Amino acid sequence: MDLNAFHSDFNLNEQKHRDIIILHDRIAKRREDRYIINFAQCLESSGFDVTIVTSEVDERNNYLDDIKLSGSIKIEKRVWWIPKHLFGLLRSTLATYRALCLALSILLKAPSVKPCVIIMDTDLIALFALKMFSRHKVFYIEQFRSLRNPETCYDQVQLVPNLFEARWIKFADEVIVESPAFVDLFKKSFPSSTEPKVMIPLVDYGLWIEPGININRIIPDLASKCSLFVALGKFRRTSNFKLVLDAFEDMLSQTDDIYFRQRAHLIIAGNCKLLEERKYYQMFVERLKRRWFAAQVTILRQIPTIHTKTLLIEASVVLHTSRNDICSDYLLEAMSLGKPIVAINKGIATKILENRITGVLVEPQAHLFASAMMKVATSPHIQNFLGEMAKDAFNHRYSFESFSRRIFNLVQRHAQPVEKIMAAEVPKDEGI
Repeated sequence: MDLNAFHSDFNLNEQKHRDIIILHDRIAKRREDRYIINFAQCLESSGFDVTIVTSEVDERNNYLDDIKLSGSIKIEKRVWWIPKHLFGLLRSTLATYRALCLALSILLKAPSVKPCVIIMDTDLIALFALKMFSRHKVFYIEQFRSLRNPETCYDQVQLVPNLFEARWIKFADEVIVESPAFVDLFKKSFPSSTEPKVMIPLVDYGLWIEPGININRIIPDLASKCSLFVALGKFRRTSNFKLVLDAFEDMLSQTDDIYFRQRAHLIIAGNCKLLEERKYYQMFVERLKRRWFAAQVTILRQIPTIHTKTLLIEASVVLHTSRNDICSDYLLEAMSLGKPIVAINKGIATKILENRITGVLVEPQAHLFASAMMKVATSPHIQNFLGEMAKDAFNHRYSFESFSRRIFNLVQRHAQPVEKIMAAEVPKDEGI
């Protein structure tokens, strides 16, 4: 990767415009930690000196390996003496206190070079402290942690912030959200705040760039030359895996091609981490056993990154049936490999895919979904077209290079002196 690809319009040789501080409460094995590391890696690849200021670092965190290999990213542990909780109590209060102390530590222990931007995802009280007692440019990342795993529809959700949060969010120079599903939610919750920018988490880094393995190491009894239909997601009702089974059954019943019927194979895979996911998995397996086509279905309850990539590489068609998900990882992973996708026209798929261009969107009805599966699986021309368009869209909008370019331009907009911005807006042939 060319580390100077984004330097043409911004003079990074000026020391005062090179440093960036990322304020993050705790680095552990969580999705929000991976998201923060995405920013650090992309900014570092664009030539910035990145420092992550945090209160705790889990040394067993796999994501830290990427930071150590990326060069100049530094990690500073501060206010480590503040506990996460007191006998299981006061978690929220202590999290607020840690965020305030982290912000004050930056103000009291100021770096030798003033950072051009501070990126933070801690409590809003830290944003208030930074803007009240300094002139730093601050980007606030709103991740809506309290809504990570809901069973309700995001279109109907609205948060009611307290008076302080509603006022403090206005201090942010930029607000960043990780999913298109969060844009409307943020606007409804903070109607007077700035327009949020969507920066979708990366999938093409770390172990994902490693080659896949032989699929028979994952499914030893899988026959060769199968038409594989792969559905990935969490084992929850909202993943709508029952629709996948019904559609697969309808497809096998409707086709007159005996060879295709024998070679069709469905793989449903996900990670069972929570108790409710394990219960749903067991119930789902019991229901599958009563289906006449159960021998042509494989269910995997653990899928490491390499297994996920291998399944997608071998897939003829990738299926997505989740109704109200906010995370688009599986869709983006399939797009990055140039795979045709059939999805329902609900949830995140409608914001990521363009119907009949980068994927096929259908109503969540078994017979319609089965028809789309059959048409895509039996037409190499359609598969190639959808796959190529999906990969082009991924490279243009959701790749590492695209993420780096967008965050670089966002930082550049705020880091440049006002005089330079105004001079760039005045045509050269105009005078006073």
